[in-house]
Parts: sequence; C-alpha cells; structure tokens
Amino acid sequence: MNDNKNELINRLIETKHKLYYSDAFLEQMSRDVRGPLYSIIEFSKIAKDTGNDEVAVNHYLDQINRAGHLMNESIDDVMALRQIAMKQVSLHPELIDLDEFLESLRSEASYFLIPMGIMLNIEKKGLDNCYIIADYSILFQVLRKMIRVIAESMPNLSTIYFMAENKGATNNEIELSFKVAGEEAFLQSSQLQSLKDEYDALEYDMYSMLDTMDTKAIIIRFYAHEMGADAIDVVSQPENGVQLQVTFKFPIVSGEEYMSRINRNYDFSQKRILVADDDEINLEIVDKLLREKGAEVITVRDGREALLTYRMEHGKFDLILLDIVMPDIDGLSVARQIRENTTIPSSRKVPIIAMTVNAFHENYEQSLKAGMNSHLVKPIDSGRLYNTVAEYIR
Repeated sequence: MNDNKNELINRLIETKHKLYYSDAFLEQMSRDVRGPLYSIIEFSKIAKDTGNDEVAVNHYLDQINRAGHLMNESIDDVMALRQIAMKQVSLHPELIDLDEFLESLRSEASYFLIPMGIMLNIEKKGLDNCYIIADYSILFQVLRKMIRVIAESMPNLSTIYFMAENKGATNNEIELSFKVAGEEAFLQSSQLQSLKDEYDALEYDMYSMLDTMDTKAIIIRFYAHEMGADAIDVVSQPENGVQLQVTFKFPIVSGEEYMSRINRNYDFSQKRILVADDDEINLEIVDKLLREKGAEVITVRDGREALLTYRMEHGKFDLILLDIVMPDIDGLSVARQIRENTTIPSSRKVPIIAMTVNAFHENYEQSLKAGMNSHLVKPIDSGRLYNTVAEYIR
C-alpha cells in the first residue's frame, strides 16, 4: 500500500514538474511569436499611412516580411519540439540541388542576421553541381539553428563563416561536412555542454531539458541524430571564437539523373490542376504560382466542392492539391473518395498532393494511407511546390 502511495506521489511530483517546464516553454514561445506579430501589425498600419512614398512603403514591407519569417521560425520550433517530445521525428527524403539549398539558407538566415548587423559568408569545397537526397526541412533547420546559435553570441558588424565541404564520395553516396564559425562568438558553458554531449548521454525527456537546455540546441542535437550524426563537433577558444561542425552521409545522384527527374523549366502549360483550400490567402498564392508556369488552375474552397468539381469534370485533371484541414469534408476524406471512385478511370492514378501546416510523422502517414502521393508543408514555398508538381506531371 505504501509503495503504491509513494509511486502516486512521485508521479504527481513529476507531473507538476512537467507542467512547470511546459508553462515556462509556452511563455517563451508566446514572447517569440508576439514580438514579430506586433511588428507586422504596426508596420502594416504605418505603411498604410505613408501614402505615395514608394521607398518608405517598400521599407515597411521588408520589415513585415522579415517579422513574418521570424514568427514562422518560432512556430516551426514549437512543431519541432512536439515531434521530439513525442518521439515522432521521421525523415522524408527528396532531391536537393545543394547550390539552391545553400542560397535559400542564406536568404532565410538574413531575416535574423540583418537586424543584428551580421554578415554570412558561405563557401563550398569540392561541391560543384552536387545533388543529394535528404530531408530538406530537417537539414535546413539544423543548419539554420547552428548559424543562429553562433549569431546570438556575436557583436554587431561581425561575420559568420559557413563552409560546406565534400569529405569523400563514392558512386552513390557523399559525406558532407557543414561548419559554422564566428571569430568573435562566445557560448555559455551550458550551451557548449549541451552541444558537446554524446547523444546517448542526453536524457530523452523534453520537459526536464526545457529549463536548462537551449531550444536551438535541442533541435540541432535531435534532428542531427535522426540524420545519422550523434555528435556535434564544438571548438571554443577565447582567441578564436566558436566553431560548430556536423557531418552527414547522403545518397547522391548525377546531374543528368537530377534533370531527368525534375522538370527544371517548370512548364505546366496544357496541364489542369485542381486546388482545394479553405484558406483564401494560400489558395490565391498557389493559384498565382501555378498560373505563372502555364497551368490551368481550378480552385475550390472546401472538400465537398472539390469532390463535386472532380465528378463534374469527369476527373480530367493532371494533378490535385488538397488542404488536409477543411470544413465539412477534409482533404483525407476527399482523397479516399477519389481513389474509391470506380466510374472515373483516372481516379486510381491521378497524383494527389496534400497541403498542411503540420509536418508530423502521423500527418505523412495519414495522407499516404488516404491515397495521396506526396506532402507539402505550409507556408507553401514556390520552389518546393514547383519541384513536387514537376515530379508528378510529365
């Protein structure tokens, strides 16, 4: 009886600690989201009152864009930590042009580096025309977080050096090293320890780590582990600053194979695409992006209308994009009903792509079980959209 009582007390104490750490984390995330959101609201008001001053309006639009990216990064962190806490991190490899990937990384990092007055110098070694197969989102987050960890410990008007290096390649695999260094960077001992610890030595308990471990370090360590790197090489010296390095192995493809699998011209002329999304902004963005590449786009705002349109058009679509969460009939149900349709011959083979704000493992699994072919995470990136559509439209 006493043993049961003690166990119950311990569980209550553990639950209390988890609630404490969860509250602390949510409070921090609230600040990280509210700051950029407040900037967006206020800069929007100022831009409206600016009148015909095009230079000023463009400046405020740039500020709004930057704040939006920072807010999106904070939301990505929440999603990433949920994946880690629930042990649901999984990889979804795709073809990546490393040159384009690094340019996107430079662009994304600029949103937090420019306000700090920090420059980013990206160099490559032995990586001309390199095409790898990797989880784009997870690799991107690891490298972006490494840059940010260094940046937040540096003074204004300094430079971060980023090196991507080929450490050796075979016919079908390459070992890539990514190094981020700041000569004027200085990390706290707790940050250094959390990055240096062997992965197996880390306690796999998100709640106890939230109070002592940097959120960026958590994401770097667990995401890097999923891609095969159990350790981050950390060098910290007062006279030379801080250097972080991580090494991964990826499958590679030749330039010819890459070009054959990806329609680089993105010519979707004479292709009919059905897009269903109850988010009018996202619907407008996807519609505009696809029309720019010549596609005939039919847009609908809910699942019921998507099914009705599909049937009325006798399934004469080259591809279908479905938001997962829609009123009345969700995207998963729409996909199932299309796949189960026996009166329209194309129902079994028409490519169906999911669109969702969630990148969790269960969302991928659910969309595949519903008969979908692939998965796009919102906010929709034009390059990822074009690559995915091109992969399924021939």
